[in-house]
Amino acid sequence: MPVSFAPRPDGSRVLTVGYPAPIIAGVNVDAQGNYLGGQFFLKSHANEGIVSAQYAENAVLAYEFNVGWHHGESGGPVAELTDQPAVFTLMQHYRNIQSPHGTVAGPHRGLALSAVQRELTGLGIVGV
Repeated sequence: MPVSFAPRPDGSRVLTVGYPAPIIAGVNVDAQGNYLGGQFFLKSHANEGIVSAQYAENAVLAYEFNVGWHHGESGGPVAELTDQPAVFTLMQHYRNIQSPHGTVAGPHRGLALSAVQRELTGLGIVGV
């Protein structure tokens, strides 16, 4: 999938893809507890939403999304849903919000790929 280092405006339609923790069907270990293999069921999840906010955080563009995703999907791609979709950020984490009942998970967020553009370009990855 193509990548992009260009900013996306609020309201842009996005698609997230992630792989939450797998179902462990079986694990084999030896008498010392060393892992010998196992059977895992890795299921992907995709969610659709929009860029709901963006701001600079330590000189890096951060996006917030109004999508639902599950623990373990962090690091999955976020692509803008256009005629020519491109990944522009990776899912990172929740922005914590203080509430009367303590800290709760707030909006889902990611940092723009432009934060690592030099490193990606060094690997031969060119943005569209």
